[in-house]
Amino acid sequence: MKKLINSKLLLQVIIASMVATLATAGIVGAATTIGNNITTGGTVAALEATVTAAYGLDTAAAGQLNIGTSTATSIRIGDTGVTTTNAGALTVSEATILSSTLGVTGLATFSNNLKVAPAYGLDVSSAGTLNIGTTTANAITIGKAGVTTTNAGALTVTGATTLSSTLGVTGLATFSNNMTVPAAYGLDTAGGGALNIGTTTATSINIGKAGVPVVIANASSTLANFGGGTTIGSIVFGSCTVTIGSVTASSTAVANCAATGVTTDHEVFVTPYVTDPSIIFTSASSTNNNIIQVAVYNTGWVGNSSGNAVDPADNTWSWMAIK
Repeated sequence: MKKLINSKLLLQVIIASMVATLATAGIVGAATTIGNNITTGGTVAALEATVTAAYGLDTAAAGQLNIGTSTATSIRIGDTGVTTTNAGALTVSEATILSSTLGVTGLATFSNNLKVAPAYGLDVSSAGTLNIGTTTANAITIGKAGVTTTNAGALTVTGATTLSSTLGVTGLATFSNNMTVPAAYGLDTAGGGALNIGTTTATSINIGKAGVPVVIANASSTLANFGGGTTIGSIVFGSCTVTIGSVTASSTAVANCAATGVTTDHEVFVTPYVTDPSIIFTSASSTNNNIIQVAVYNTGWVGNSSGNAVDPADNTWSWMAIK
């Protein structure tokens, strides 16, 4: 009988020791409510942690809250079909994959590039304006060197825009201000064809600026035509001083007019300035490069007499040459 009592006592001691050991190790096999704070100097391991609605994780004092450490291969925030909301400024310093909508009511700052899945892009949650860059941005880069930037719809540019690579537009590009190209560059076609400036909707086409020469640089003989008329390859004009010298009565004299830019292929037009009543302008031609030869005839009549030689005054004549 004494041995049996001693055996029961031994069994009770063993059971009490096991309970104390389990309590010390913190092993909980069922849902447990803890009314006070848990303070541990080690690691608390749980299969799943649930907090009361409207509450969450936080640090005991001001500092950094770490979710996941170096041993975690992935960190999941939120659940499929559930909106994950960030109430303050969100700073993401590493690559992050979001499986659901990220709602940010403040400013989200990215320390690296913002990437989206292939064939997807940025958009607004409802009809409105999508702003890329604000008043604090001093430059906005769209696209990458060597990569074609494509605009699939109508493109409206309200400010100065610099393109470092080719802009491919399949629709209509509308500019609300002047379109500026680098110095010594201009508009051209992507391949052989007609370059159209202005179409059926244009009521007027302005080329050039007041006080600035408009230069059409083309050495071919098929440069331009106006209203479907004869094609013009070159137009030059100017003025020169014509010195004729003495002309006997009833004879013709010739003189040269210095005309820079004129060639023997030009048709020349001259406006003579003759102050002597007996001198008549008869013809002009481009006999040499940069020279227009003019001819005058002396009728010989001076006053009421005839047969008089005349030495016309040296006057400035105007000329124009077209080819």
